[in-house]
Amino acid sequence: MGGQSIDAGAAPIAYTARLDANGMLDAAYGFGGAYRYPGGPGGSVLRSMDVVGNGRLLLGVARLETGGVSETLLRVLAATGRLDAGFGRNGRVVVFYRPADTVVDGALRTITAGTRSGSSTSVLVQRRYP
Repeated sequence: MGGQSIDAGAAPIAYTARLDANGMLDAAYGFGGAYRYPGGPGGSVLRSMDVVGNGRLLLGVARLETGGVSETLLRVLAATGRLDAGFGRNGRVVVFYRPADTVVDGALRTITAGTRSGSSTSVLVQRRYP
């Protein structure tokens, strides 16, 4: 599961967590059952989360500045909940669109799609990752 934590007076922080069969945090995932994604001074927001094979997750995380979004990062987590360093550069790829959905094609490439706003239009963008 994923979302963001919001503490009074603090910026939101995106996170993912895994529960065991009893509904308790699975301590083998991430760090004590959860993995947090601190962002910029304005925090971070989880934009998308999709399973892409072998228990891996592809996340779209917006890193926020105090005035708004500064960049969106795609991150792949291994089944353990830790960053997959083999994806992109050190487990992350900076994209210039807002991820909305992800699929895996027949060649096991990850395809993301989303929107990018311009001065007067929104554009659908698609990108493939090996």
